[in-house]
Amino acid sequence: MSTLLSAVRAHLTGRSEAIPAGIFILAAAAALAAGCPESWAQGGAPMPEVQRPGGYAPMPMVQVPSHSSTREAVAMRGSNGHFVINTFANGTNMPMLFDTGASSVVLRAEDAMRMGINVGSLNYSVKTQTANGDSVAAPVVISSLSIGDITVRDVPAVVVKPGQLFHNLLGQSFMMRLASHSVEGDRLTMRS
Repeated sequence: MSTLLSAVRAHLTGRSEAIPAGIFILAAAAALAAGCPESWAQGGAPMPEVQRPGGYAPMPMVQVPSHSSTREAVAMRGSNGHFVINTFANGTNMPMLFDTGASSVVLRAEDAMRMGINVGSLNYSVKTQTANGDSVAAPVVISSLSIGDITVRDVPAVVVKPGQLFHNLLGQSFMMRLASHSVEGDRLTMRS
């Protein structure tokens, strides 16, 4: 497992070109689905967020003044190689991992409850496929999802069952509503 983590870290930081894209995608999906490496050291039990060394602290958004109607938000890559962004979903602060491989915004059940969603009454009817196997999720619509000055309304999302995910995912159902998003080095820029 440590070899896999080393390979994924090398690929994410651009230190290796020897990993074929398909293998990298499977390895990255497995790593995300299983949680951060610190949790593996404890036999798979996740550590509380506040105790994770080098944890996934959301990066503050930087607003870039613009003289046009285009809105832009910029985030810097965290020391762990990921972009974890502070979003506001229906007004609730919701850190999300920027994930171009996720077809939808994905909410942890625990965070969906903070938004006021009754996860017990959801219809878990959406079949999903991950590196850890098949699962189900419940479709929801986020009325308003904001990052800095960018706000997208009526964003399709899914909620996974409790304990299935360590991080909310900012997926394609949000990204495809942007004018553009790009990563240059350690800088993620989103435009609406």
